[in-house]
Amino acid sequence: TNPPLVQSLSYGDVEASVFPPNNTAAYDYGMRCDEEFMLLGLRGVSILVSSGDDGIGNYIIREDPVVACSQAWPSWPASSPYVTTIGATQLTDLYLPGCGEPYGSGMSANSGIPPEAELIFQCAGTRETVCSAIYGGVITSGGGFSDVFDRETLAPW
Repeated sequence: TNPPLVQSLSYGDVEASVFPPNNTAAYDYGMRCDEEFMLLGLRGVSILVSSGDDGIGNYIIREDPVVACSQAWPSWPASSPYVTTIGATQLTDLYLPGCGEPYGSGMSANSGIPPEAELIFQCAGTRETVCSAIYGGVITSGGGFSDVFDRETLAPW
């Protein structure tokens, strides 16, 4: 049978818990899942995975900030090279970096336009954007890095 071409996972765990060096059963489970993700990709199926809400500290940041800040705590399966990781989003009225900035961002000295004549880039309404403390977000993205998978080998671009 033909599976749906897009699958979505909202599950995540600390990568080190899925791939512990002293627990072969857990490690084998993680590797088997990644193998299945790869096989689905070969069939043309895209797997979208949530990156988590806590950034590089993973959920550990909520339990023990000292430990969470002592090293990176990648989230799996967001760290798998065989999935597409989707980060958190939020609504904001500052949805573009240029909101409130002049067109050309101060390049009037090079363009010959006097600074007082520059138009200000206006943003109207609320839009969805990647979560960021800059926009008042309290969560962040946690995908795209791994302690198990070598990015240089699997995704050298």
